[in-house]
Amino acid sequence: MSSNQALDFALAGGDDYELLFAVPPKRFAELKAAADRLNLMLTTIGELRGGTGVTWSLNGKDFVPSVSGYDHFA
Repeated sequence: MSSNQALDFALAGGDDYELLFAVPPKRFAELKAAADRLNLMLTTIGELRGGTGVTWSLNGKDFVPSVSGYDHFA
């Protein structure tokens, strides 16, 4: 599997359910400590910024995904 195929699969390849939420950066250490006590894994996947729309980045460079997942809000 190529790295592009792996990325496409990760972005749109199935029904994986994860909890996504935002926490202010200054409180992340507190959240991480609580997750560690509960044996929960956390993964930082991005950041919220002012403005409109969504900007994707990978390895510090902007990109446009070649696939999209199911639109639950359509």
